[in-house]
Amino acid sequence: MTSERRINRLEKSLTDKGKFSLWLHRAKAAGGFVPYWEKELQGPLAPFEWFEDEEAYLVFRLVNDLNFNILTNASSNQDLGALAHCALDGIARRISRADKSGVLKPVYPIPEIATRAGVYLCAKFRSLLEETELMASAIDAISETYLGCEDILFPDMRATFDAEVSNLRMTADVYDPLTDWLDIEPLKLKELAPGSPIVDAKANQIVLISRADALVTCSDLRKFKDALHKAWPELGEAKSQSGSWRGGGWSGRAIPRPK
Repeated sequence: MTSERRINRLEKSLTDKGKFSLWLHRAKAAGGFVPYWEKELQGPLAPFEWFEDEEAYLVFRLVNDLNFNILTNASSNQDLGALAHCALDGIARRISRADKSGVLKPVYPIPEIATRAGVYLCAKFRSLLEETELMASAIDAISETYLGCEDILFPDMRATFDAEVSNLRMTADVYDPLTDWLDIEPLKLKELAPGSPIVDAKANQIVLISRADALVTCSDLRKFKDALHKAWPELGEAKSQSGSWRGGGWSGRAIPRPK
């Protein structure tokens, strides 16, 4: 018996979740999320047989949705982080002067317009930092729950996301003195640990969105509508003038769906 036939026989003996796990390990072995899909898209996109298992397909969706999200938003997030850094730097230099050692010290009284701009920019940056930190903790929580702590992100997407988080934290460290000068809440945040209510809520929302996406082609319309309403409760209250859903909140449309 050839090694290929042994592998095929072994695969047939696995559960659907086991087949998914084997797929994930093989996909990550391609060297990253981008290399994997570049190779996959060269051939016909046939659905895997284990797509019939609702939970296995859900985790497949989660893996791809999260990685595609980071891939498609990386450039915008990097630009936004750089813009926030430059904006805070402009405020810092507007309301301070460098001493003999080159350290910026505030100049009092701080001009009113600079104070207002500084408070506004710090609030916007803090919101950006909080959302990114929350996303990072939610990804860790999802990895722990669905993959037994194996990282749900592919190595290249993990490196991209970690760089985004690191850059924002560096900006917070550099410009946190602004908050003392302006007498406002610090920019630095405590890490959000998996298990905290806010992290669990974020992780649950991400899962529900992927579940709704996974059930788009499900014959049971009730299950799809239930997942959709749990992910976006406001949809039950919203009224569309055209009578049709035109939202674009789902990523990874190129991924094959079960027949």
